Amino acid sequence: MLQQGEGVATLPTSSLSVNSDTLTVAIDQ
Repeated sequence: MLQQGEGVATLPTSSLSVNSDTLTVAIDQ
């Protein structure tokens, strides 16, 4: 799935279809 996911593997990316960069920002907020 996501090979550039740093920490994304720990989160369910099934509902989230964003990159690791966008995902990190979304979680931060």
